[in-house]
Amino acid sequence: MNPVIHAVRSGVRRGLLEFRYLLTDRSELSSTVFYGLIPLGFLLWFSVSGEALDIGSETFPVARFVAPGIYAMVISFSVLGPMYVLATEREDGTLLRSRTVPHGLVSYVVGKIVAVLCETLFGLALVLGPALLFIDGLADVAVSGWLRFLLVLALGSIAILPLGVLVGALLRTPKGIFSFGLVGIGVLTWFSGLIQPLQTFPTWVQQVAQVLPFHWLGHGMRHALLPDTLRTVELGGVWRPTTALLVLGAWAIVGLVCAPWVLRRTARRESGSRVEARRQAALQRTA
Repeated sequence: MNPVIHAVRSGVRRGLLEFRYLLTDRSELSSTVFYGLIPLGFLLWFSVSGEALDIGSETFPVARFVAPGIYAMVISFSVLGPMYVLATEREDGTLLRSRTVPHGLVSYVVGKIVAVLCETLFGLALVLGPALLFIDGLADVAVSGWLRFLLVLALGSIAILPLGVLVGALLRTPKGIFSFGLVGIGVLTWFSGLIQPLQTFPTWVQQVAQVLPFHWLGHGMRHALLPDTLRTVELGGVWRPTTALLVLGAWAIVGLVCAPWVLRRTARRESGSRVEARRQAALQRTA
């Protein structure tokens, strides 16, 4: 068997085992459920408020309109998972040990992406399932719409999760996750038009957002779950599903190719003495 294919298969198995551990660990499972309930709470609040948008001569529930954007935000914030794990495991020496195995970094990247993807899908199910019961019209989406949603979900996840690996490889300590990761992703997702229509932002923001995967993830999900009349709130008043898939696919390819390469360069700079020095520094911070 090709050694790279073997490494990928090993990474998939490793990721599934990590997700299985999450389901059996009470604290990890509780944390995942808690963070899944936050976006569900926002959807419930929008639904109970009864607010509506005026689209031409029609009104449209705000809860239904923002639902695809909130689902896209769940996927977008999942990038923090590999970002934090990589920064932590770089500090404790796990990344250094992975380098000693043939194609170990490929297996490592695939494993982290699979584990976080499974965790994200689990959290998304906690949001999507109950929302079908209280958001008017969401359960009436055609089967073709849900199939498009799943396609965008899969491709968007593969496009976004490697970004967490890339950024995590550059962060020196897990402390940077909040200042750089959480705030950065929050700003990017907001200005990508996931909740507020992108056409309400300045032109230069629109241009930047259309280069990033976050906008197209939200656009693809809105195209899948919203009626055709809602295209008027998109840029140019049209749906662009093909463009969304092409941009997400391009980001997926770039991320999957670059993530192992960046990790290899990062791992080359690692040594046992550096890992031990960071470990001692971490112990002093917690003392």
